[in-house]
Amino acid sequence: MAKTKAIPFNAKTADKLLDLLSTDSEFRRLFKRNPIAGLAYVGYPPAKEAMALMACAAVDSLGSKKEIAAARDQLKDYLVSSQALTNPHCFVAGKIEKALSRK
Repeated sequence: MAKTKAIPFNAKTADKLLDLLSTDSEFRRLFKRNPIAGLAYVGYPPAKEAMALMACAAVDSLGSKKEIAAARDQLKDYLVSSQALTNPHCFVAGKIEKALSRK
């Protein structure tokens, strides 16, 4: 079986995801409960073979709105990179800065 690679976000979709994660409580609940549905909501259409990889975007403790807003530029750079969604810790509360500095 071939190794599945994550599909980077385009800038517009990354902006929409980060806008919602930093402002919208209802979307944050959706994203935490079902990251694939959250990604589809913002217009990120993962390829069929990448669906299993998207499941690793799940986090137990999503970073606060303030924490995500503070790291917005770094998160956007990460999401549009070829490493997008290979490190779910980029959204974990208290670990955003540390996870992004290791990318």
